[in-house]
Amino acid sequence: MSTKGGLPDAWDDDWENLADKPEISGPAPEPAKKLTKAQKRVQHQELQKQLWDSAENPARNLWLEAQGAVPLKQEPVIQRVVLTRKPATAAQEDEDSEGEKRRKAELTLEERKRKAVTDREEKVRKYAEARERIMGTGAASGPASRDSSQGRDTRKSHVKATNSNLNSRPTSAGQSPARSTPNGSGLFDPEDMGRRLAPKRETTSSPREGEPARQPRGPDTNGRGGFGFASRDTMAMGGILGVMVLAFASVILLATTIAIDMSTVPCNGWPDNCGRKYSNISFIGTHDSAFVGSIYDPRVNQEKTGTQQLDAGIRILQAQTHQNAAGTLSMCHTSCTELDAGSLARYLREVRTWLEGNPNDVVTLLLLNGDDLDPSAFDAIFGRSRMRDYAFVPASSPRTLAISDWPTLSALIQLNKRLIVFLDSKANTTKVPYILPEFDYFFETPYDTTDPAFKQCTLDRPAGSSPEGKMYIVNHFLDKTALWTSVLVPDNAADFTTNAATGKGSIGAQAALCEKMYGRRPNVVFADITRIKIRILGTG
Repeated sequence: MSTKGGLPDAWDDDWENLADKPEISGPAPEPAKKLTKAQKRVQHQELQKQLWDSAENPARNLWLEAQGAVPLKQEPVIQRVVLTRKPATAAQEDEDSEGEKRRKAELTLEERKRKAVTDREEKVRKYAEARERIMGTGAASGPASRDSSQGRDTRKSHVKATNSNLNSRPTSAGQSPARSTPNGSGLFDPEDMGRRLAPKRETTSSPREGEPARQPRGPDTNGRGGFGFASRDTMAMGGILGVMVLAFASVILLATTIAIDMSTVPCNGWPDNCGRKYSNISFIGTHDSAFVGSIYDPRVNQEKTGTQQLDAGIRILQAQTHQNAAGTLSMCHTSCTELDAGSLARYLREVRTWLEGNPNDVVTLLLLNGDDLDPSAFDAIFGRSRMRDYAFVPASSPRTLAISDWPTLSALIQLNKRLIVFLDSKANTTKVPYILPEFDYFFETPYDTTDPAFKQCTLDRPAGSSPEGKMYIVNHFLDKTALWTSVLVPDNAADFTTNAATGKGSIGAQAALCEKMYGRRPNVVFADITRIKIRILGTG
């Protein structure tokens, strides 16, 4: 009797008995140990490193080489055309390219400044046209128009009522009777008010030579003042009333100017946003906004640059930060070995350039502190990038600002505090008051979603917290598992369906689900690969 590999041989005499015997199993496998978050992160980084190493350095296919087949990948041959008679060194080419970049940047900045001046002149022109259309061109322009309007305007207004009360007193023979408002709008006209307050000249006959300018009459028997004299009390009261009328007229003029100006100037691209509080507006934001490239690269999340995203209507940018091997705080995806998209300083300079060319827009930055650095490291870079001057500091600092106490967009624009900065961890408003802790102001729905229907809106972070009194973020970007690994990568091909306004799994569908759950619209919806023009709407 013989067995091969522990199996009974059919040629043996007792093979039936051997086949009926139970198999001897080995020891039971030990259950997998539960990994900590740090161990999972290290394992994730190692798997991603192996994935990209295998993609960038594929193993040689010896069988194809032996068959003499066409290789699967051919390096493109780039033909370089030299447009100069003198060969340039590599150093000279670098200097020329840097100088050309600098000149292009300066030209771009000059164009932005000219555009800002042109926009300002256009706003002034529109204001002048609106004021002329409301008040009229010939209002209170001459005596004929003033006389023709006496007693004909029966419309009631606050200004008319005030003037009728002031003019209801007895007037002297040389004074003109009370007149109603010359224009039918009831608004204040500074030219008309200046003519009313100006001293009126005597239009009857000039006094003859040798005669007094006026012929006063003394007090009568009752002790009342005679004609041509006024008591000191009356003179004082007239001066007070004149000052009050001037002050009231100035307030009306200022209010009218502000109302007309704000009605013609958009805030974040839309005039209706000006009167809304920051906490009562829904923003579309870009997830991992700094990682830009081809949609076929699983390491990137966006196809347009930061400036192009802002030009399209995006007003909140989210990005990850890590320290690279040189110690520079950079925009890195999970780790700087996987993808380093440049320094945080360069990223902030791009945002600052856009803010300078768009004075009527408010931008929000949500930065992920991947290495749990102290906020002073971010503050130093914001200072060198000249971004502190734009940063908003809540009036309640260092305490958290209530959701109902946020200022309107027009107030932020008038104060030129048009940059709101949030940090997901280690923020300390006592040290750096303008870098706000994200989870003191927001809660988030789950991320790394692989369900294309997006059927959930549960509170994911901060765990165990309450949604009351906080704004909230909906993470609406789809992930998938990379081939032959357990690593999650962006499903960029599905973003054209995921980012739709309506339909199953769309932004509108998940926003409606979250609104039904929390009783209010999301404040922020983060998405990947945004290509559409955004119109920011209120949450109310």
